[in-house]
Parts: sequence; C-alpha cells; structure tokens
Amino acid sequence: MMVSAGFTAPLDGRFAESGPDESGLVSIAVTGLTRGGVDGELHLDLWGQPLAGGGVSMSASSVRFGPTSAPSEYAGRIVSLSGQRLIASLSDASGRTLTLDLDLQIDAASGTASGDVQAVASAAASENG
Repeated sequence: MMVSAGFTAPLDGRFAESGPDESGLVSIAVTGLTRGGVDGELHLDLWGQPLAGGGVSMSASSVRFGPTSAPSEYAGRIVSLSGQRLIASLSDASGRTLTLDLDLQIDAASGTASGDVQAVASAAASENG
C-alpha cells in the first residue's frame, strides 16, 4: 500500500485496557479497519499513568498501519494526544512518511472503538530531490 496522497476514512475496531501493572502503568490497545478512503488495518498501543478524571498520561506508544496483507507496513508512534484525538507519525521501510490524525470514540463498556482517520503522506527524501 503506497499512500501517495492524503485520505480520510472511517475506522471501526476494538478497544482494550489493562493494568495498572506493578509500576502503575496502564496499557491501552486499539485495533481496527479503515474502509472507504483507504482499506487498511490500524494497531495502536499506548502506555502511561492513569489520570484521576479518566484517560492516560502517555509515556510510550506504538502505531502500525497498512493493508490487511501487511498491517505493519507503516510504523511509528503517537506524537500528540489530547483526549480521544491523537496524531501519529509513521514511516515505511523506504522512508515514506505518513501522518495519521485520529478522532476516536471509545466505548470501554462494549470494548469498541470507532472514528475517523485523516492521513497526510509524503515521499521519501530521495524521491523529493
């Protein structure tokens, strides 16, 4: 899946939270499929301290996105987290970058996640010159 231009696509998936572990960190995982703009698979994991009012103060993250045949084609991390909106910076093996802007709706009781994914792609540095 070479994403040569930006896209917007709905996301439908699952949400799971575990912890806190022995160091007090919780783990949050969102996995889902995008359809429409680009058919793809998203895997998002983040770890951090639970906040008193709900949510997590993120200390680490991992994000993967790609077609279902290669769901780890783009890999990276969350660079901004504000409530249920996050921005992830990813790249593939060729150095092409993909920025994902996710607006998530999490239903912890049912374990579901949905929302919208907006993506901006750019070519590898060697392709720009």
